Amino acid sequence: GPVKSGTPAELTNTAGATGQDATWSPDGKCFDYNSAATGENELDVRAQGGKGEPQQLTKGADTYFYQPVWSPDSKKLLWSDRLQRLRYVDVASKAVTEVDQDKEGEFGSDDWSPDSQWIAWARPEENGFEKVYISSVANKKPVAVTDDWYSAGRVRFSDDGKYLLCSSS
Repeated sequence: GPVKSGTPAELTNTAGATGQDATWSPDGKCFDYNSAATGENELDVRAQGGKGEPQQLTKGADTYFYQPVWSPDSKKLLWSDRLQRLRYVDVASKAVTEVDQDKEGEFGSDDWSPDSQWIAWARPEENGFEKVYISSVANKKPVAVTDDWYSAGRVRFSDDGKYLLCSSS
């Protein structure tokens, strides 16, 4: 968790909730985890210390979710799934937004900009290469930032948000 010392506490004790892939929000106020309490793989969040009831953010899960990534402002969670979709959920409203879906394969990597306004991700293309895309949360239009001549992946925004870093062949 966000604390370097202190007393460990059980985070999830709900019957059937596995609490897999728990990650702390950047503000340290809560954590998310993959829960199977409903019989499906859903995203839940819970306050620090496990106080209060878990909040189920997603419903109607139809496949396995990969580990979500918190936006730096702790307001959204971004994840990809086995149905080759990239989506995020707004923690306050529980509204889910689909960023992209790829028919060629599963997404390689994704990241939030430091101001939580942009998402970058790598996805497989028809030619077998990965291409990097970005989209603003405001306009929701994916834009390719690498071309078809080489493969690019492992996307990360620089700490100041001015640069997008990626690996390239």
